[in-house]
Order: sequence, then C-alpha cells, then structure tokens
Amino acid sequence: MLFRKTSLCSFQVEFEDVDMGGAVHHPNYLNFYERARHAALRDAGMSFQEMINRGNFFVIRDLQVQYLKPLFFEQKFWIASRLIDARVASIRVLQVLTLEKPMDSDLQAVQADLQKLPNCIGSCELHLAWVDSKGLRPQAIPKDIRRLLQIAS
Repeated sequence: MLFRKTSLCSFQVEFEDVDMGGAVHHPNYLNFYERARHAALRDAGMSFQEMINRGNFFVIRDLQVQYLKPLFFEQKFWIASRLIDARVASIRVLQVLTLEKPMDSDLQAVQADLQKLPNCIGSCELHLAWVDSKGLRPQAIPKDIRRLLQIAS
C-alpha cells in the first residue's frame, strides 16, 4: 500500500437527504463520498483553489458504489477514505461508510480492505485522473502533489 493515512469525516443525515420513507435517496450517497474526499484532500494539504489556479485537478474516471444497508434521517455516520493505488497520472481511492467512528486499531487491522471495518454499510471505489483544465487530458501527477498524498515516487 502506498498511502498509510486514512482520513475520517463525520456526517449526519439531514431531511434534504432522505426520500418519503426516511431513507437516504441513493444518489445522495455520492454527495457524502464527494464531501469526504474533498475533506481528505484538504487534510493532505491540497487546496482546490490552488489546483484550479495551476490549471490541473482530479476528475472521476470510474466509480463503483456498494449499498449494503440504508441510512435514515438524523442517523450519524463516518466515511473513511484511503488512497489504495497510484499510477503516473491517476490514483484509486477507497471510501467506506460506517455507523461508528473507526478506532485506530480497527484501521490498522483491516489494512487496505476498509470494507472489513465494523458496522460498514457501504463503500465507494474511485479511479481519479489528474488532468489539465483546458483539454481535460491526463497528465503526470506532479511531484509536489505526490508528496502531499504521500505517494512513493
């Protein structure tokens, strides 16, 4: 595994997130994963404004979501995000939704397979490409960004 740090982000299901039955409407899970991913990048020291200013950023190339159990109105939950692979111009990120804050010992025990965390109720695996803002063409992830993400060069 290239990246050892797991970012944790907490949330609570709000009224606007749910359907008539009080369960989170399935596309809203993507919003939670997106917010957690942004928080993880901020925690790593990556400013989205700086990425825009430099003319490069990550875009989603592929996305796989697993829904194991529903979330309901006012339920609190956590999303653990971890970089699981890195290539020259792309990274893979695994995000897992849990009902309890994972302990450090839990995160160490499961290593790269965050889906084994206790109370895991869903996951999202993403392939993100580093692109230029003009032509949206893949480019090599710069050394300073690789360093922030703790990717071995």
